Order: sequence, then structure tokens, then C-alpha cells
Amino acid sequence: MIKISNKLQATSDRSGFAPILLIILAAVLAVGGIGIGLAWKTNVLDKWLPANVKEFLGKEITLTNGEQPATDGEQPAGEDQQPTVEDQTKDWKSYASQELKITFKHPVNWYITRKSSWPPGTSSAPIDERTLWITSYDFVNTQPKEGPGAYLPQVPEGEILLTLILAYSDKPLEEDFRSWAGRVYGVSSVREGTVKLGNLSWITVDGEDIPTLLTSYQNRVYSLWNSSRPGDSKARWEEIDLIFSTLKFLE
Repeated sequence: MIKISNKLQATSDRSGFAPILLIILAAVLAVGGIGIGLAWKTNVLDKWLPANVKEFLGKEITLTNGEQPATDGEQPAGEDQQPTVEDQTKDWKSYASQELKITFKHPVNWYITRKSSWPPGTSSAPIDERTLWITSYDFVNTQPKEGPGAYLPQVPEGEILLTLILAYSDKPLEEDFRSWAGRVYGVSSVREGTVKLGNLSWITVDGEDIPTLLTSYQNRVYSLWNSSRPGDSKARWEEIDLIFSTLKFLE
């Protein structure tokens, strides 16, 4: 009788404890449900919710500065897709020539020389006002006075001497440029292919002394001589290319 009584007592204790567990479980579920409801339907708990929970609940995720975060494959709003490239010519000088009908920019320590700036009585002066000497050194004050062409071997080592000329202004608009060059300079003198300098394509014509680069705009043809040493030109080609990337034609 004693053993049966003890078993009945234990069973009674467990039976009395079960409702308490159910009440506690119901309370937890109720509180959890209220919390989920608050988190889902309101913004009350937003600042405490992890991002993955917000995403599960379908809520917007905002950064501390109010911007929307980037999604896969996208960059945050306000950021450029491409990095900003600094303008390397922003501090350069601008030059315009009505005679050649062009404008371009050049480094501040480069020189642009025209016939009008040549010392009086100098026989090696440029042919006319349609000729520009573009040099990385003080061209006029370092040239010999012996005569035309004497400046060619006198370029200081490491410096650049370019001669830009408006060579022709009567090329027929309908005529192909390479065909025109072959007719004027001789077909055998015109090399195959083109040279990219700045934003322009140039064809090469073999001359008596040095090759000449030619480019055209409308009915105008421009010639460019590079009288620098080949090694010097190659070392500074990026600088030369950057100068001609700023060249624009005037109407």
C-alpha cells in the first residue's frame, strides 16, 4: 500500500506540473509572436534587428547615413561606375592660330614659335605664318644663324622639335586622302597603315631627310615633322601624344 501511494503521489505531482509548463510555453510563444509582429509590421525593433533578419522579414535595409546598400552586381547610389580620371592638361597653356585654323594646349615650359616671333634678319626663319615650331626648349634663342635647315642637327639632347604646317588648303573634299597623298607626294612615298597621334590618324610619307606625317580636315592638309632624335621622341611620346589629343580644328 505504501509503494502504491508513493507512485500515485509522484504521478499527481507530475500531472500538476504539466499545466504550468504549458502556460509558460504559451506565454513564450505569445511574447515571441508579439515580437515578430512588431518586427514585421512596425519599425519599433528595426535598430536592434540583424540585417539577415530584416531581409527575411522583407524589410528595407538602410545604412547609418540613410543610403540604400548595394545589391549584388550594383554599386551604391552616388558612386561613379568608372574612376575619375584627372585631366593632365588642366594647367597647360592654350594656343590658337587663325593662320593654321587650329587650337591646342601644351605644357607651360614648352615653346610655340612663328615667323613673326623669329629675330629679324634670320635666314633660318619659318617659311610663313602657316608654320609652327612646337619645342620643349627655347627654340629661337638656341638656333644657329647659318641658314635654313641648320637647326635640325642642333636640337639639344633629350629635347623635342616638332614642325606643324598647314601644307595645303585646297584638297578636293570628295577625294580620298590616301589617294590625294599618293598623287601629290608619289604613290611609292606613301607608307601603308596609319599612325595614331592624339585623336587623329596620320599617314606617313617618306621625305628626303625625315618622314612626314600627314592628316586632313575638310579640304585642309597638315604636315608634321619630328626633328628630334628617335630615342628622345620615343621617351617623350606620351607627352607628344597628349599635346595632340587637345588639338581642335577651327572652321
